[in-house]
Amino acid sequence: MSIPALRPGDRTPNLIFPDLKGRSRQLYLEVRGGPILVAAVPSPNEGEGRSVLSALTRRAGALDKIGAHRFVLMRREPDGEIDSGAIAMIDPYGDGMRLFRPLPEGSDNDADRPAAAVAALDANQRVIALFTTADSRDPVGDAIKVLEVEAKAARAGAQRLVRSAPAMILDKLLPNPLCDALIEAWKADNVEGTVNDGFKNVTDDAVKRNREHVVRDPEMQRTIAQQIGPRVMTEIQKVFNFRSALRFEMLTVLGYGEDRKDFFAPHRDSLRSEQRRRFAVSLNLNEGYEGG
Repeated sequence: MSIPALRPGDRTPNLIFPDLKGRSRQLYLEVRGGPILVAAVPSPNEGEGRSVLSALTRRAGALDKIGAHRFVLMRREPDGEIDSGAIAMIDPYGDGMRLFRPLPEGSDNDADRPAAAVAALDANQRVIALFTTADSRDPVGDAIKVLEVEAKAARAGAQRLVRSAPAMILDKLLPNPLCDALIEAWKADNVEGTVNDGFKNVTDDAVKRNREHVVRDPEMQRTIAQQIGPRVMTEIQKVFNFRSALRFEMLTVLGYGEDRKDFFAPHRDSLRSEQRRRFAVSLNLNEGYEGG
């Protein structure tokens, strides 16, 4: 079975490989906050692999400026110069590098993977973007642009959230095509939103006004759960120390229209018929609005 590549929103596993001096290194133990760049370069001494290493070395100053950690995965020790700020790790069988070198659509042949790739990760080791030599002329430069945005956002500092339950905010839980599909499903079929009065769902203009679409297609339900589950569960375990199995209740697409003055007032999601709930998940499917 081919190892599937990581996608934006996925958390990178703890890469454990020897460095050029034979010492075991671990990704999770080496990072100390700040953006992360991972370069997968199976052949570091030739072709596109050498080009990626050279580009990484030339741009070391830009990466230092934003405080980016750098890791380079390769099959063998490189002959030429390498970014002095990067931790070079030897991945002799290429398993770690496969995580960052996706197979072309319809292929299960490892030989079809791109020659090299560069991944931009956030400080929590989650993939922000992935650039390969098959789809980018300058994967290192493209990754740096993404990391600069990430570093700037981090420098803005924490914001205090008032009058709210403990909240965890994650990016890229659903891919854009799936978000678009859910929005189109809502447009084709939606009804007036309801709230639970303790016994049944009713409309209540004092609490909530919106239009809702319940996802009933089993295949779509499964797709959403498969996207969200693995990405959320690991973070819930870390942040809330909650390790029970997750299950999803009804998946609903909510639409709030400015023309109708739609809203949802403060409320609890754990009363009576809903008391089994432990976490509420809200995902923004689109952009181009204010408030919320």
